[in-house]
Amino acid sequence: MTNENRLVGYYDGNTHACSLALGSRSFPFNDLAITLQENKNINEVDFSFVSLCNSRLDNLINSLKGSTTVTNLGFARALPENGSGVKKLLNILRDNKTLTTLDLRYNCIEFDGTEQLVNVLLGNNTLTKLYLGNNDIGEVEADLLARFLRGNCKLSTLQLKCNEIGDIGAASIASSLKVNKTLSMLEIADNEIGDMGAAAIANALQVNTTLTYLDLGYNDISATGGEQLLNVLSLNENINNLLIKGKLT
Repeated sequence: MTNENRLVGYYDGNTHACSLALGSRSFPFNDLAITLQENKNINEVDFSFVSLCNSRLDNLINSLKGSTTVTNLGFARALPENGSGVKKLLNILRDNKTLTTLDLRYNCIEFDGTEQLVNVLLGNNTLTKLYLGNNDIGEVEADLLARFLRGNCKLSTLQLKCNEIGDIGAASIASSLKVNKTLSMLEIADNEIGDMGAAAIANALQVNTTLTYLDLGYNDISATGGEQLLNVLSLNENINNLLIKGKLT
């Protein structure tokens, strides 16, 4: 018996297993889909850095659609490159009532994927953590996500590291922070944000009362922009962690 089949057998027979993470290895996906249907204790499924073709993804989606136990899904750098994977994956979210964490980093979802994601998540009341780093997200996509933050009442963590939202995208996100009442962690490091974006965020933080962690590292913020952000700390005592290291000059 191969190691892969031993693992499938382990999850089939182990009623205590709660996490299924495959890393970059290759496994018999048809059997894994059956396992996900039969083992009701698994609450974390991580296929990050697994190459998922459309047929593999279809098998997994079919097995996850009816899940009432899976709360964490990881698909970092795993979806098909043609963009169809995001649309298929989002079918899970439309009726899902248990998923709280979704990791879609490194999938180049761009505009179409972001728009589809936002449209679905606007009707989702369970997701609290969303990871979208390294997805070629620019200012237009950032505006879509800002619309989501203004309308969503559950998200507590949004990771947008290593994208390209720039000053305009940062201003869009900042506008949503003025009305959002749930987001406590925002990571927008390495996003080509300059002083204009920093000023918009600093202005929003004078109003926002829920954000406690803000990562703005490795952007294009000068000492002037950094000072504006630091000055807000005297007005907003809720910010426990403000990171502006990196390209600060």
